Amino acid sequence: MKGKPLNFTCKEKLSHLLSLKKGDELQTIRKAWKEIGALECPDCGCKDIVTPTLKEKPPKYKVGDIVDYGWDLKSKYEWFIYCYNCKKSAPYTYSEIDLKLLSNDGKTFRGVCPVCKELPPALSFNKNLGKIKITEVFKIEMDKEGVSYHRNDESGISFKEYDFIKDFAIRDGFNSKEEMFNCFDKKYDLSTPKEFYVYRGIIT
Repeated sequence: MKGKPLNFTCKEKLSHLLSLKKGDELQTIRKAWKEIGALECPDCGCKDIVTPTLKEKPPKYKVGDIVDYGWDLKSKYEWFIYCYNCKKSAPYTYSEIDLKLLSNDGKTFRGVCPVCKELPPALSFNKNLGKIKITEVFKIEMDKEGVSYHRNDESGISFKEYDFIKDFAIRDGFNSKEEMFNCFDKKYDLSTPKEFYVYRGIIT
């Protein structure tokens, strides 16, 4: 079964995504809630009084699903370059000039980076990066202290276990757990715990 494509836009993870090949594992963490908009104040009708609430939503994918994944899939551009100097990406169109700047295999862009204006090696890639077969789906809770998830002991009692292992962040494409927490805190505000789904799969 094919689900909605996995779209990646986190610049800290792009280098990792571009390094993946067939048979490699891909992990991604996605929010497990949707925000319900603020309600109107019954007295004056304004919408700024009642804070939006978070409502749990079911996982988007299940084990066995085969899903497309890519970079900035909502962009009108089909092609991007990744600069090895500034570690950033930029969209571009295949003009006649661009074609002359590509290597014979079409993967190396030899022009000036539009971001840092330097002339380093750069990788040319299509925003559609490939497909992944989902092998694991589980829920975690994340806050500024770390990542926790529920596990059952031998007696079947559920308990919360904290995972501070750097490997968890590395598997998600970050360079460190600190980078992962900073990224999620900036985007989702981890001052209060938030729940997320973890999807793991194999590149097909």
